[in-house]
Amino acid sequence: MQKRFNLFLLVFLSAVFLFFSPQPRGDASKWIENIVINEVMYNPVRDDFYYEWVEVYNAGDETVNLSGFRIRDNYEEDFIEPDFDHGDGSTLLPPGRYALITDHQTMVYSFFNISNETIRLYVDDKNIGNGLGNQGDKIVLMNKNGEALDGVEWGFNYDDVPGYPAEVMNEGNSLARYHFIDSDNTSDDFFECVNPTPGCFNVVKKNWDLKIDLFPWYLPKATNDSEFSVPFAIKVNLTGFSENNSFKMKAYVTGDVFRNEPATQTWNGSSWVYSGFYTHKSITNGGERWEKWVYLRFKKSYKEYLRNIMNNKTAYLVVKIKRDDGGVISTREKIELLDMDKSTTNGTKGGYIIGRAVSNNSYLENKTVIVENNDRIVGIYKTEDNNISEDENSYAGYFKVSAPVGPVNIVKIINKNRVLTFENVTVEQGQYSLRITCDTDLFFIRKNETMQIPIVVVNQGDFNDTVKLGFIKKENSLGIGLGKENVTLKPGGSAKVFLTVKNKGFNIVENTTLTVYARSEGDMDAYDEVHLNFEPLGPELFFKNIETQDSNRVERRIFGQGELIWIKTCVKNRGNENAADVNISFYYDSFDRDHLIGFKKYENIGKFQKYPSTSWDTYDVKPGEYTILATFDLKNKEYELNSSNNIVVLKIKLFNTTLNQSSRKVLITEIYYHTHPGLKDEYVKIFNPTSEKINISHWYISNNPFETMGKQNKIVFQDNTFLPPYSALVVTEEACDYYFETGIFPDFEYLRDSTINVSDMKLFKSFVMSNKGGVVALKDRFNHTVDMVVYGDMEINSSDWGSRSVPSSGEGVVLTRVFNDKNEIVDTNSYHDWVNPRRYRIGQSRFQLEKFEGNGSIEVFVSPDCAYETIVKYIRDANSSIYINMYEFTSVNLCEELVSALQRNISVYVLSDGSPAGGISELEEYVFNRLTSYGGEVRLLKENVNRDIYKRYVFNHGKYVIIDNKTLIIESCNWVPTGVPVNPCYGN
Repeated sequence: MQKRFNLFLLVFLSAVFLFFSPQPRGDASKWIENIVINEVMYNPVRDDFYYEWVEVYNAGDETVNLSGFRIRDNYEEDFIEPDFDHGDGSTLLPPGRYALITDHQTMVYSFFNISNETIRLYVDDKNIGNGLGNQGDKIVLMNKNGEALDGVEWGFNYDDVPGYPAEVMNEGNSLARYHFIDSDNTSDDFFECVNPTPGCFNVVKKNWDLKIDLFPWYLPKATNDSEFSVPFAIKVNLTGFSENNSFKMKAYVTGDVFRNEPATQTWNGSSWVYSGFYTHKSITNGGERWEKWVYLRFKKSYKEYLRNIMNNKTAYLVVKIKRDDGGVISTREKIELLDMDKSTTNGTKGGYIIGRAVSNNSYLENKTVIVENNDRIVGIYKTEDNNISEDENSYAGYFKVSAPVGPVNIVKIINKNRVLTFENVTVEQGQYSLRITCDTDLFFIRKNETMQIPIVVVNQGDFNDTVKLGFIKKENSLGIGLGKENVTLKPGGSAKVFLTVKNKGFNIVENTTLTVYARSEGDMDAYDEVHLNFEPLGPELFFKNIETQDSNRVERRIFGQGELIWIKTCVKNRGNENAADVNISFYYDSFDRDHLIGFKKYENIGKFQKYPSTSWDTYDVKPGEYTILATFDLKNKEYELNSSNNIVVLKIKLFNTTLNQSSRKVLITEIYYHTHPGLKDEYVKIFNPTSEKINISHWYISNNPFETMGKQNKIVFQDNTFLPPYSALVVTEEACDYYFETGIFPDFEYLRDSTINVSDMKLFKSFVMSNKGGVVALKDRFNHTVDMVVYGDMEINSSDWGSRSVPSSGEGVVLTRVFNDKNEIVDTNSYHDWVNPRRYRIGQSRFQLEKFEGNGSIEVFVSPDCAYETIVKYIRDANSSIYINMYEFTSVNLCEELVSALQRNISVYVLSDGSPAGGISELEEYVFNRLTSYGGEVRLLKENVNRDIYKRYVFNHGKYVIIDNKTLIIESCNWVPTGVPVNPCYGN
């Protein structure tokens, strides 16, 4: 049975220095045929394929012919050949000389300064073996009979190479043999050479001596209920270094020393990390001895623990030092393993020595505890607090050290120069463990209510134990009492203790957590706790936040006057009862009906928070600063736990957005609302009558402009949209239908992306203009009306429209604004602006009356009676250009007159019917051929060009151009049909 104690005996401990002689490395008598592998470069700084090499050395008294010798790695065997490229082709290796073996493409001789006395050899292909592995490989040297002469290995233990492998070398360092050393053990015979020496003597720096001064011969495995073992300590000693050498150190425990895989974690000074890393870095400070305590623990989930520790009896404690020159030295100790419970097997039975170190009524912290049995250390660790996290609570002076089951001779606690000792302690296998539970962890409590809550404590350990009970609370709204503070239990025993909880009448705004704990007196680390949560009964509403957003749901505090502002808040009920009939209201500046923005009503608000919101249309709100207010009213408000947090406020600002003078002059000039059946080409044209370019980004057109901004149907101009001076923009439903009826493309479309040639606008809700009557308004981004038109049976009363509506236009007719005698747009905001003497149908031409000034004459003639002579006269008199329009052109003589004019550099333009009765004759084709071949331009009027079948005709192998829906421009000669062109709206 374990024994609790306070250690107080004072002993003076004199320092003991242990000296060890270096281990012998072997002698030359073990060499076979005196030819050895002396140095290997398997991880060069440059390309592995050109810079790998193997050096061999003749340590005998006679010259050896290496012809026919072979080397092999873990995959492939190569024959050795003479190197005529870099040497004299000799394969004879004299005594005391070196030979260098490379591949056929080697660059080694351009990188290293290699002695001319070095014998230079090749392997029989492009690689040594299959290329030497950087993380693990071997080299075996064989004579011409295939007998193995020597072998080296690194990173992996190969069966055909004796001894243990060397550590993996750093890039650019070589694996080099100690001179005159061959014990058939690569790990002892070779070192990491930071200055490779191909073809000459290997240079070894002064060696350091590494020891594990103090360590426990028994290490504890992890128990069934823990991922980690209890930690243990070792003391590392390093001597033989020179001043100011830097190095890195790692320590670990492994079950298979040849695989070098840790089963442990190491404390690196701030956290536990995998022991495979170099966790300690230092610089020697000029002394001859460096010491360091290292703390380790097993981790159950590591592969090496599961494979070679959990059910094994022994393991290896390994310490490795990596010097600043790249050299690695290591030492190892074979240790025994302790089974701390029945979850592991094959080890020695183990238990714990537990206590608190006290001296002169003070706890001794961060002191070394050493457990000895029969002059052998069986356990080492530190007392608390030692700043090492064992994932347990920390108690001053507390220690828990593992040891084999049975009597222990002595326990030492080292305190500076003094040693406190305790003798004759018996260790038993087992541990202290307990559990504390409650049937539920959530309680609802009203004001002034008292509860009796049963708490159960169970001894789950292996020993009799006294358990101390206590509690921790965060605030004073609850009165707490425990029926018992200590209970004594046998293994497996339990006890019920009643916890008294009283609500003193204070409001509990948030949940109150009470922690009830149980702690073992046998082992202070045997601890458990239960968390009890108390919630009040009653609603408790509060606003978590409030924010304002623009129409794109971007949070802002500054808005333009006329914008639609979204106001959003979050309401939460922290109480334990639902709040019924809750009305959340939004105001600006004051709580009255005139300043009410909107409200949201909820039948109940429970545990799930609500997100009430409303929109504020600031169309009629003056610019300035405003305070947004949100509040709620609820039924039975007196039951709310806290009514002081029922209002939330937010400051915002509205800036002036009045239109400038130029923007106000933009007008709607055409509206096409009554389309032909089956076509989607309703359109609106807007016009800039000013000399300034106007930015209309985010302006929009609406057919219900008197709704709030958020409820309006609208089509919106995108970013960076500008209306040039004295220019118009056309906005239609589908650009291809518009093109079909007008022969030209619009500027924007909004219903469907029918062609990539036309930009799209954003459509919000549905925008369809009524055939019977309606209103169309052009608005800026802040909902200010720029222009408005009312038509048909719609009657409105608005400051933006001052008369009855414009009469209905009828199907296929475009509602067009009136121009006065000076060709100026009329704008009186009334129906007078839209009543024209002419009905403008979709697709019609609109030639304006043109006036010509100057002298001219008109000659009238009768065709065909006297047409020819008159036309020829004017053709011959022309000095610049000739324009001729006729139904059919079949006069060869007239054609020749035009050819003569073309030869005089007179421009000739012909307009003719492309579909005359009976079609275009061969004679007319000839005429067109003659004219176009001399540079004349011919245009043909033809029905439905490029609409459904789009048959294309050209002269010879030339082309024509479609300039609108009915006109062709002839560009070359000889009339022949070709394929079908691509139309941007309707495909082929």
